[in-house]
Amino acid sequence: MQRSTFHSKTDENGDLNQYWYSEKTCHVLCAAVKESMSLKGTRVAFLSTPSLFFSLDEEDREQCVLFDFDRSLSLGSCSNQFE
Repeated sequence: MQRSTFHSKTDENGDLNQYWYSEKTCHVLCAAVKESMSLKGTRVAFLSTPSLFFSLDEEDREQCVLFDFDRSLSLGSCSNQFE
């Protein structure tokens, strides 16, 4: 897991109920995600958890998709907005 710059570059938006996980929590949860992704063909959906999604390195994010309300987090094919 890479050291995320997400925490330092992105502000929480209380109107969207965005509350970022701490970096320590991101590290623990992302390690579990990476372990599960070691199974070939595994894909992971992140539902309103951008602080976790962006804590993974780009290669790992290719097996993932982020679903979030915040349009500023758009990543093309790696993200979907929902309402």
